[in-house]
Amino acid sequence: MKYNDKPFNSGLGAVFQYDSRDVPVNAWGGAFVEISATFSGSYLGGRNNYQVYDFDIRKYFQIKRPGKTIAIQLRGRFGYNDIPYGEMSQVGTPFDLRGYTWGRFRDNSMLFAITEYRHMFMKKNGEVSPHGAVVWTGAGSVGTAAKDFSGWLPCFGLGYRLTVQPRMNLRVDYGFGTESHGFYFNFNEAF
Repeated sequence: MKYNDKPFNSGLGAVFQYDSRDVPVNAWGGAFVEISATFSGSYLGGRNNYQVYDFDIRKYFQIKRPGKTIAIQLRGRFGYNDIPYGEMSQVGTPFDLRGYTWGRFRDNSMLFAITEYRHMFMKKNGEVSPHGAVVWTGAGSVGTAAKDFSGWLPCFGLGYRLTVQPRMNLRVDYGFGTESHGFYFNFNEAF
């Protein structure tokens, strides 16, 4: 069955991670890099034999003062062999290409890039205000393999931020995609 509705997966993997962000949930500076490989198969008792290679690269640039940040993310996830439906790669989630229905674009592999400008307003006394705004643009694609990426999906949007604890924001975003749009309400930044 191609999309097993009750899969049992077991596997092993390795993860390399580097993190120099000042605050992981709302970085104003630093970088994050994660590279992983997982191998699932019947040799470990699972029902599906597949491999997933994943990378996530993020960089944050503070511009002139605290609270003005450019955030950039490049992410790829490449799956091979008998990948169950629930383990497939997807774009169009509240954490990447906001503006598409979550789960609509799913396949063995995905790749996307997104850039976001985050602006926290200033109080008259020179302190960072609890209110802010965000704009972003990005594009991504899914495919059976990396060579199959086509039909790139652009997105852009804007959002409002309200600091509810130091450096922890309530996030309200509205994203636009190709013949699609979405409203998002969450805590912390998308990436």
